[in-house]
Amino acid sequence: MEEKDLITKLTLLKEIRPRENWVIFAKTRIFADSKPIAADKDVRSKASNILGEVFETLSFFRYMTKPAYVLPLLAVLVFGGITLQASRNSLPGDALFSVKSAIEKATMSNLELAQQRMGDLKTIAQENKVRNLSETIKEFKASVGEVSKNIAGLVDKDSGRALQAGRDLVQLQKDKAAIEQILGTALDGDTEKELKSATKYLVENELEDLLTRTLTEAQKALLEEGIMAYQAENYELALEMVWKISNAAD
Repeated sequence: MEEKDLITKLTLLKEIRPRENWVIFAKTRIFADSKPIAADKDVRSKASNILGEVFETLSFFRYMTKPAYVLPLLAVLVFGGITLQASRNSLPGDALFSVKSAIEKATMSNLELAQQRMGDLKTIAQENKVRNLSETIKEFKASVGEVSKNIAGLVDKDSGRALQAGRDLVQLQKDKAAIEQILGTALDGDTEKELKSATKYLVENELEDLLTRTLTEAQKALLEEGIMAYQAENYELALEMVWKISNAAD
């Protein structure tokens, strides 16, 4: 074939155009074939990531199972468990009391802490653990101080708890008096005043609330007795009247 004829045929080939429907069909096939490939790449990538995380986790556990790391880890866990167990029976002044105190402060209210310290004082009085007495009195005083300081917040935050809190405070005063009789000495004058002041506040709040309510004749009579007891500074009796009114309402 001569060079001139070859050039002529190539020119004719360039002028040939594919049918439009064939072009659309071809593009559709190309893109359809490419999507599974891309999706397959994504699946492989995700699988690779998951496997990588699994291998990293397994590697960490294999790393931690080496003798050089197992013994210290076990020592920490065992020692921590023994420490927590031993601290449960500790008293203020004992070496492990700080552990017990930290747990209590994280899980108990100020009033519950005061009750807990009162329980410690009972233990000291019964078992004659004189060396723990001074620190326990300090802890009890601090707890009562927090109760007195935050009593208004307790009433505002949970008025339904106020009446029970008042009864708990009265019981604390009774327990304190009983322990003082056993020990033959007063625990602390300021603590007595703070307990009484907090109880007075709660009683006053309850009586004022009842004065705004619609009461039966029987409840009105109980309220009158409660007010008279409050004026005589008999807060235990005043709380008892409030309690009876509350139960009568039920």
